[in-house]
Amino acid sequence: PADIIYGTALTATQLNATSNVAGTFAYTPVSGTILSAGANQNLKVDFTPTDAANYAAVSKTVTINVVKATPVITWANPADITYGTALTATQLNATASVAGTLTYTPALATILNAGANQNLKVDFVPTDAANYATASKTVTINVAKAIPIITWANPADITYGTALTATQLNATASVAGTMAYLPVSGTVLNAGANQNLKVDFVPTDAANYATASKTVTINVAKATPVITWAKPADITYGTALTATQLNATASVAGTLTYLPVLGTVLNAGANQNLKVDFVPSDAANYAITSKTVTINVAKATPVITWANPADITYGTALTATQLNASSNVAGTFVYTPALTTILNAGANQNLKVDFTPTDLVNYLPLSKTVILNVNRKSVTGSFVASNKIYDGTTVATVINPTLTGVLVADQASVNLTGNTAVFADKNVGTAKIVTASGMTLTGIKAANYNLTAVASTSANITAKPISITADARNKLYGDVDPALTYTLSSSALITGDVITGSLARTAGENAGSYVINLNSLSAGNNYLITFNAASLVINRKGLVVTIDNKTKAYLAPNPIFTASYSGFVGTESGAVLTTPVSIVSTATATSPAGSYPITGSGAVAANYSISYVAGTLTILASPQIIAFNALANKLSTDPVFDLSATSSSGLSISYSSSNTNIARIVNGNQVEIRGPGTVTITANQGGDANFAAAAAVSQNLTIIDNPAPNVRIASNKGTSVSKGETAILTASGALTYQWSNANGVVSGQNTAALTVRPNSNTTYTVTGFNQFGRSSTQSFTLEVRADFQVLNIMNVLTPNGDGKNDTWIVENIDMYPNNLVKVFDRAGKSVFEMKAYNNNWDGTYKGRVLPEGSYYYIIDFGPGIGVRKGYITIIGQ
Repeated sequence: PADIIYGTALTATQLNATSNVAGTFAYTPVSGTILSAGANQNLKVDFTPTDAANYAAVSKTVTINVVKATPVITWANPADITYGTALTATQLNATASVAGTLTYTPALATILNAGANQNLKVDFVPTDAANYATASKTVTINVAKAIPIITWANPADITYGTALTATQLNATASVAGTMAYLPVSGTVLNAGANQNLKVDFVPTDAANYATASKTVTINVAKATPVITWAKPADITYGTALTATQLNATASVAGTLTYLPVLGTVLNAGANQNLKVDFVPSDAANYAITSKTVTINVAKATPVITWANPADITYGTALTATQLNASSNVAGTFVYTPALTTILNAGANQNLKVDFTPTDLVNYLPLSKTVILNVNRKSVTGSFVASNKIYDGTTVATVINPTLTGVLVADQASVNLTGNTAVFADKNVGTAKIVTASGMTLTGIKAANYNLTAVASTSANITAKPISITADARNKLYGDVDPALTYTLSSSALITGDVITGSLARTAGENAGSYVINLNSLSAGNNYLITFNAASLVINRKGLVVTIDNKTKAYLAPNPIFTASYSGFVGTESGAVLTTPVSIVSTATATSPAGSYPITGSGAVAANYSISYVAGTLTILASPQIIAFNALANKLSTDPVFDLSATSSSGLSISYSSSNTNIARIVNGNQVEIRGPGTVTITANQGGDANFAAAAAVSQNLTIIDNPAPNVRIASNKGTSVSKGETAILTASGALTYQWSNANGVVSGQNTAALTVRPNSNTTYTVTGFNQFGRSSTQSFTLEVRADFQVLNIMNVLTPNGDGKNDTWIVENIDMYPNNLVKVFDRAGKSVFEMKAYNNNWDGTYKGRVLPEGSYYYIIDFGPGIGVRKGYITIIGQ
């Protein structure tokens, strides 16, 4: 038939078979069926001739192409939008006549550029892709340009003279573009209110945005001229005002008027005002302004005339001869110091006058100073010297010094001082001459006098007492006596004086105490000695007893302990010990290996103090041996096994493997087999505190390879069989075989060859074993085809009881347990019907053998499997 489109029902246009003889047509599929889309689909007709006696039933199959239907897409042109509006379901709102997926180009949320008649496209993929074709549709949309938004507030007021800048011309736009201002940047506007500023905006993206403009207003206030006039420098009373003080300038042209005027003489005074009033020539743009500064008018200074007076001597009072100042203006003089004052002696002493003018408003008070030299008065002195104890010096102490020639009024204020007086020599003696030197005048009036001479006197020097204390000394028995020393009392000897002679002690050399005496010790005639005796103590000498170190093996008896001596004097030996040393150790014969102290005690000697140095008893570890028997061969598949070496000490054994890829040690004393080959297993015992390490013992271990058998399966029918067909699966690669239970097993489960007759796709699994019992598993899947290739339907039935063709046989029908068999005579009457037919129909109907002839059968093998039709002939007796 001609191609049709999906959705067109089959009619007589397609189902239009004809025959050359009369009969009945049965179509599959039937009229009215709507076929799915697809090429070369079968249309079958079964023709049953009316003259069934002479014509056989026949079938014919033709093919038809069913073309996919095209869905209908409904989508009108969307309303215009403005640039910047994203596409939404308002624009992308196409619908289709069948279920499916709509894909838009451009996609949802796309923002289109401005422009007319822009394409929007939808691609439709139907859910029922088998029967409907994909479809597309395009509509158009207009996108208008967007209007930019200009943001620009009225600028703040400015003052005349301020040029326009970005501070005023600061418009911004919502998009990128160029601003053109009128008036332009840099323009200086005249003073005035509400003056227009305009901006014209041209967007960079002219394709999507329109041009725009905006106007704002600005106020320009009059400028205030700047008057520059610094405070004038101070002037002195009597100076008239000139352009030096009245020198103001303005920033613009105009007229300056001063108050007070040029030539005025101001009285003295601070911060007096000078004012200027300025009227600008350009009154339209500038305001009138004023400025005031201040000036200081200082008082004038009078002139004082006064020369330095001639020198005078201490005691002369001041008179008009010295105090004789004069001035160029009227006023009063006050002198310091005053008239009749007596000045102390001294050079360049100040005389001062303070002048107060009569006109204090315009003249300053003034002072002046001159200098006067006052010379010292000459005097003489005498003194008394004190007796002293010898101190190694000639220094004498002065007492009761007196002066001759001092004024009566100054005698309480001038003194003769100074301890610098000396004896004729430093040694002990009586009525020794003392001469003064370096004596000076002191007191508040001393500076007014000059000392011209001091008379000498006499005094006594007596011996100095000192204390000498012998130092206690000691030594060790047998040593040489130490030097006998002494200690002097604090500051006993004068620098340069020495002690002569030496101390001595009581005789004796055994340990004990001996007195130290003065003997020949002396300090000379200038000293008186008091002696304090002490003792020399002879202490016991240290004698060190060192216990000798010893060794023994673990479990052996202790050795004999001995000692060495250090510290005997001369030829003395252990014979001088009144009690010998006792030596012991904490170790016994069973003490573990290690170090143990050997100690000494109890020795006594009269002249020795005895100490001990402990020795060490070292107990050494004992030797040991390892017993390790030869190892039997193993298979590569054998499990972990134990090692059983032993040591003579009873300590635990450790093991190592020469190749852990073949065998390795696990859990301390077990071997894990990892592969075939020969490996050396070594037993070690590293010893402990009591036993030395044993010599290692090694044994070889051979691992025999035990690979899993490579089991393979071959089928005499390949990988698929027809339902009901028998196949033989043959395993190889092992020694013995065991097949698992599965669908359709006929025989041979314990052999290499398994005979099967499956009724559905089935996987068969075999386990193969080698000579060591190692196994591996392999599987093989047989696909079962329901193609009826081995379905043999007998077309002759001879129910005569001879054992041949007595029943109607349909070979392998048992593979289709849901079958339904029907048999009809020529008139279409059913003579036999049976579900799950089992080859037992003997050609009878209601207990009687049917007449000879041809009968039409229909075998339905089950839902969705298939149907077979044909004829069977019954032959009678």
